[in-house]
Amino acid sequence: MSTPRILSLFARALPRTSRSIATSPRTALRAAPRRLPLAYRPYSSTPTSAAAPAQPAEDALSHLSPAEQRIHSTLSVGLSPSSLHVQDVSGGCGSMFAIEIASSAFSGVGMLAQQRMVNKLLKEQMEEEGWHGVQIKTSATA
Repeated sequence: MSTPRILSLFARALPRTSRSIATSPRTALRAAPRRLPLAYRPYSSTPTSAAAPAQPAEDALSHLSPAEQRIHSTLSVGLSPSSLHVQDVSGGCGSMFAIEIASSAFSGVGMLAQQRMVNKLLKEQMEEEGWHGVQIKTSATA
């Protein structure tokens, strides 16, 4: 069957308002452009540059699991980082963690040595809890 014949068969099944569009071979096969959603920014009564209120250390770690809290406290004591993020990436079973840490203890030290410093601090915990793996991203701060 030819394309115009197929289109005319579909045109009979469509409502009358759509027939002119469906009978044209070029427009019948072309999909309507999809509109992308506009960026949504929720309203806030506070300016974005305002400093966040200070929270007690316990409150700041309340969203972490017990295993994540142990990792966080071990690294905080051992390396006194300026930035530290710990996340269980194993799906909740506690066998794989992602760690992002920035510390002045890393300045002048190569990346491999930085990761060895982190591994050395977490070695006992890895063995006790039977970790499957760990992802470590380190950076030096001034």
